[in-house]
Amino acid sequence: MKRFFNEKEIPLTIGELIEKYPKREFLSPYRSTVNMLSFITSKQFELLLVDKGIELETAKFYFEYRVPVRKGNQSHTDLMIVDNNKCISIEAKYTESKYQKVNTWRGCSNNKLEVLNGWLNLINSKLKTN
Repeated sequence: MKRFFNEKEIPLTIGELIEKYPKREFLSPYRSTVNMLSFITSKQFELLLVDKGIELETAKFYFEYRVPVRKGNQSHTDLMIVDNNKCISIEAKYTESKYQKVNTWRGCSNNKLEVLNGWLNLINSKLKTN
């Protein structure tokens, strides 16, 4: 399994990966980062990936994968798995409350609608649907 932090192409051991995270990520066992890092070392995670057709030897696992948006800070995805023509994005949640549905969320501000449209444009550009 090739693990990377952000989008840098420097493979990391699990120990090196943990060192890349800010120390505040580990101050509470209720942070999703703690649980996610534990899960990715489990047999269940490996079985899930195999079930989804991910080749463990060739796939790249990008933790805290950054995606620039048109406005505001970059969006960070907890884990982006890339393998040939497959891509899986994982947002780890543990004690966080559920997010609003997109229909409710996007009505909160113009910026949110722009961010949503930015994501849709990015996805469409990669799928060549425009």
